[in-house]
Amino acid sequence: MIPGASPSSFPELLGESAAMRSVHAQIGRALDVHLPVFIEGETGTGKDLAARLIHDRGPRGSGSFVHLNCLAMDESLLDAVLFGHARRAPSGANRRGSGVLTAARFGTLFLDEVGELSSVAQCKLLRAVDGGEVGRPEVRIIAATSSSLEPAVEAGRFRRDLYYRLRVLTLRLPPLRERPEDIPLLAQRLLETVCRRLAVPSHHLSDEALAALGAAPWPGNVRQLIHELERAVVVSEGLEIEVDHLSPELQSLQADRSTRGVSGQPAEPTASPSKPSDPVVDALLRRLACLSEPRGTILPRTAASIAGYRLIEKIAEGGMGEVWRAEQREPVRREVAIKLIRPGLETPAVVARFEAERQALALMDHPAIPRMLAAGSTDQGQPYLAMEYVRGVAVDQHCDQARLGLRARIELFRQVCAGVQHAHQKAILHRDLKPSNVLVTLVDGQAQAKIVDFGVAKALAQPLTEKTLQTEVGQVVGTVEFMSPEQADLTQQDVDTRTDVYSLGAMLYQLVSGFLPFSSAELRRTSQEELRKCMRDVEPAPPSARLVAATEEVVAIARRRSSEPGLLRREIGRDLDAIVMQALEKDRTRRYGSVAELSADLRRWLEHQPVTARRPRGGSRLSRYLHRQRTGIAASAGAVLLLLQVGFSAHLALQQLLDRTPAARPPPAAASTPSEEAPPVRRPGRARDGSQARAPRAPLQPREGIEAGRSPVAAGP
Repeated sequence: MIPGASPSSFPELLGESAAMRSVHAQIGRALDVHLPVFIEGETGTGKDLAARLIHDRGPRGSGSFVHLNCLAMDESLLDAVLFGHARRAPSGANRRGSGVLTAARFGTLFLDEVGELSSVAQCKLLRAVDGGEVGRPEVRIIAATSSSLEPAVEAGRFRRDLYYRLRVLTLRLPPLRERPEDIPLLAQRLLETVCRRLAVPSHHLSDEALAALGAAPWPGNVRQLIHELERAVVVSEGLEIEVDHLSPELQSLQADRSTRGVSGQPAEPTASPSKPSDPVVDALLRRLACLSEPRGTILPRTAASIAGYRLIEKIAEGGMGEVWRAEQREPVRREVAIKLIRPGLETPAVVARFEAERQALALMDHPAIPRMLAAGSTDQGQPYLAMEYVRGVAVDQHCDQARLGLRARIELFRQVCAGVQHAHQKAILHRDLKPSNVLVTLVDGQAQAKIVDFGVAKALAQPLTEKTLQTEVGQVVGTVEFMSPEQADLTQQDVDTRTDVYSLGAMLYQLVSGFLPFSSAELRRTSQEELRKCMRDVEPAPPSARLVAATEEVVAIARRRSSEPGLLRREIGRDLDAIVMQALEKDRTRRYGSVAELSADLRRWLEHQPVTARRPRGGSRLSRYLHRQRTGIAASAGAVLLLLQVGFSAHLALQQLLDRTPAARPPPAAASTPSEEAPPVRRPGRARDGSQARAPRAPLQPREGIEAGRSPVAAGP
């Protein structure tokens, strides 16, 4: 099985041969009954896929599918695995937790390789079956084996009573060598899946390579075919796979076949054509493809043909339409996506919605919305829509596979917001925004989000079609996990752009935390009234609160975001919590008024600015300002420190210079005799009689005396 393949598509079970048509018929008869199913088939024939198909397409599709590999099960832990008991404890005592029987309640328990159970394990499983744990309406058991158990039963290695309890409905999967006519279709479909998984352009098989694949015995069945195609894609240099790109074993088979053809020996018998179509089997095949509806009879579709286009493969299917990858041949050659109405649903209401979607796409022109290329009617008279083919994956899968951090996820999510805001500016509501309706593709090496499926879009202004288009009373339009409370209302008469804001908030909740605001099991197992009450009254926990427990699931979620549980919780806390919870407000008057406001708050979070969803305190504002201006503040602080250092250094240098230079002093005067001593200078003051006293004047000296009184330095020797 190819990792990452959708469990609802199962290309490994494709086939138009009589053997596979019988398998499809048997699966269809086993869907609605609660009896055990026993699947026989060689290794690699797809036994686990058949079991999963019966579970998913039946009434237990919303329950758990528990896969138990009997070959790898420890006999000593069988009680704990089945019943949740401690080792060697009596029934109903010392429970450590729920076993697989409890986990599979209202679902399916798949026992793979049941023939490998030991005799002790067979007795315990028989006790569970006889005791009502397995086989009751709450738990359905599907057993599988790669070899026939009848010889083991005859030899006494497998209990006969357990064998007949499990073998109520029998399904045998034929090996690939018994249906060679299915190999071309199967190889082409598997090759497309392999190319998508390896992220390479689509390859195709040459006629010689297809002939070589059809001549191989395939002891490993479909699993071996998958590995052969993987090898060929890696080895091939172009987009066409030739015989030289196959394994040496297949090349030798093709060479031997060519030699026998040239020498005149009888060639190997070719596969016989399929039997004529059986109406009963056709109806079951349509049911397996989810084409049955309780409101009417589904008529088989005549192969749709559109002038100028060639339909290649169906790539998606929804409630009312299906999307095909096609090749436009004229007036230009290019790859496009063709959307058609599902067969049997060509009612006036569905046709009106289809025309509304065509008109909605015609009004919009934005990088986040696929361009509509053409529209018209098929040769059978049914409307079709040709639009840009988006080769991408859902936004949540892209983020997890690329291990994008929170910032990269928010930047990608803002592209979605821009596309939705553009639709709102054109007065169009999407009403079904969810991760599977947002594909991510690469444009010039950069991730680009594309919003698809405007099938339930609603116009706010002018009508999108002249035909009557209204929602029936009691009909819920959209996906409940991402639906606003007012959209879940039965009338849906008062829905505006804020309903898309709520859906975007639910998407953002899942992108940042890995959880949904309300789990699918919680919403889909309740009645319509309980669903509306839950969406109207119950407040979901903030995203960061879902990451408190350090479980394996939380650790895996953090790794897919290139983080750790504690760090991721702190990054989401406060601001992102506030943004998400404001978008998910029950009262739409308290939500963001538009998608542009939500995107603007996310931009503020990316730029470390205060967000409007949370009124920060002064300390928070200061810390955000310092974080935003950290470069300028660091440069300014460095300049101030540099100036202080230069000033202090200059001060120290000046002080050292002054210390090294002696102070200028007057030269010492010659000693004078007492007779030549000058009379004391009297300070000005008052005389004894109170009059102002004058200071005595110095006696006048002749000019020669003054000249003679000059210093020796000035006078010379």
